[in-house]
Amino acid sequence: LVSHNPMQFDVCFGLSNFDGNSYELNDYELYLVSLADGQKDCTEIIKDTVKEFEVNEESVLKTLNYLEKEQVLVDASVRPECIPDKSNRYSRHMLFFESLGLNGKGVQQKLNKSKVAIIGSGGIGTWLSYNLSAAGISELTLIDADIVEEGNLTRQVLYTMEDIGNYKVECCAKRIKERSPSTIINTVTKNITSTEDMKQHIKTVDLIILAGDSPANINHLVNEYSFKNNIPWTRAGYHYYTAVCGPMYIPGLTACFECATEVTPMSLKNDLPFVSEVNKRYQVPSFAP
Repeated sequence: LVSHNPMQFDVCFGLSNFDGNSYELNDYELYLVSLADGQKDCTEIIKDTVKEFEVNEESVLKTLNYLEKEQVLVDASVRPECIPDKSNRYSRHMLFFESLGLNGKGVQQKLNKSKVAIIGSGGIGTWLSYNLSAAGISELTLIDADIVEEGNLTRQVLYTMEDIGNYKVECCAKRIKERSPSTIINTVTKNITSTEDMKQHIKTVDLIILAGDSPANINHLVNEYSFKNNIPWTRAGYHYYTAVCGPMYIPGLTACFECATEVTPMSLKNDLPFVSEVNKRYQVPSFAP
């Protein structure tokens, strides 16, 4: 504390403090915390508290030391990202990361440099593309050959009546650009049917998210390409009433998709009498949102 000049604090207490503990503060401690707005230095806070309550400077400084140690207060001269900054688009994100005990600015900078490919722009893919762009992902590659139908509008959040008949990925890109103009968006109006397709359309990315369910061997294709090219990947979707997210497959660190699946190839199942024809006509039931 003595080495910082000026000394500034911002408040973060209750269940929002880093370790998840809550603290019961007396009147003068609560007053002291209320002064810690990230604009006043340590001398000002001590002076105002001593003036308002019958306490000495040493006691106030001791309390400041304790509250900073417990991370109820944060030294804003060291962690300026903790000070609310309405001019920064991602200021609330950084505050959230800080509340988890992370370096908010560092996490946000990493997001702002990351590139993600999303396979599928349906009910899951639209939410993913929307939220990832809002989070600050620098570049998105959206892959889907489908066009917008009226039945999509009940749950696929980025589409409107005007989009019916147009490619989903193009409509997604348009909506994302309206809110996040700095996001680079690559659109691919083609379905992934082979690892060659992935090689052609997915270049240098930090993560692949599978939000589609076709063709039947799509998980195997993504898994093969990702592990050959050292790219982490994960899945997002639903099974009846259950949301399904993950697991995260990281080449060199986790098992791959093949490790967790049965030996019988998916292609063999599709060759069974009538099965492939039935599967072509199958539509997954869902309910908004």
